[in-house]
Amino acid sequence: MTLPEQVLAAELDYSRQSEQFSATAEDWATWEAGEGVRAFLETQAEQLSLWWYQPESFAHQLLKRRGYSLHRYMAKHLSVAAWVCWSEQGSFLAPFKVRERKSINTPL
Repeated sequence: MTLPEQVLAAELDYSRQSEQFSATAEDWATWEAGEGVRAFLETQAEQLSLWWYQPESFAHQLLKRRGYSLHRYMAKHLSVAAWVCWSEQGSFLAPFKVRERKSINTPL
């Protein structure tokens, strides 16, 4: 398996853990509130000096609210080389991650 395939497999396995939980109304409300923030950030990316934004899946949010850390899971399930690949790329399931530019005039 290539490094990206290892990373993607581990991310999918992490996300599948959410199937053991029933989502509550509070889970949905929290995620939907975050979606509003994400939508705002996407429209304001230039003014906020953000050029790359990573959305959070509902499964990830559900697991995080229950104490299941993506970073701990990935550290436990990836080889060192795959960990480096993942930490440099960010999520392969959501291919955008938060990056800040030094100034609004810095090219992408």
